[in-house]
Amino acid sequence: MSALKAYSTARNAFDTAEARLAKQLDLLEAVRGSRKPDQVTDARLKASMLEESAATAWEAMEAARAQYWRARAAEAQKALREMAPSLIAEASQCLIISGLPLAGVSPWDVARDCCLETPMPSIPDVDDMPQKPLISRVLERAERDVW
Repeated sequence: MSALKAYSTARNAFDTAEARLAKQLDLLEAVRGSRKPDQVTDARLKASMLEESAATAWEAMEAARAQYWRARAAEAQKALREMAPSLIAEASQCLIISGLPLAGVSPWDVARDCCLETPMPSIPDVDDMPQKPLISRVLERAERDVW
């Protein structure tokens, strides 16, 4: 399964778990407001179990999101290993041939200077894959309201 598909599947599972948790939190709030203490414990236990389920689903979703970006990094690193060495070596050799002193024109110096002089581009969101972890207001609410 591709990382994108794994994320999509995990996101759907999380959305479902989060919706169930939100519904149970609303029920817990209503039970507390109705002053029926005999129902509060049961509602709280169900909310706690659903909170655990939603947290597990969030962790799976986050793992899939991170895996997607690690796979993207691996692809970029592969391309870099294929292209960069010959370009860096050529630039370094041309600088040496031009008569510059050897200090500062080694392949490492050329690569470092290139990285320092070139602003890092931002990576656009692609494939509906977020760059940052999802913040779940429902999980935050559960942490606050269950106990």
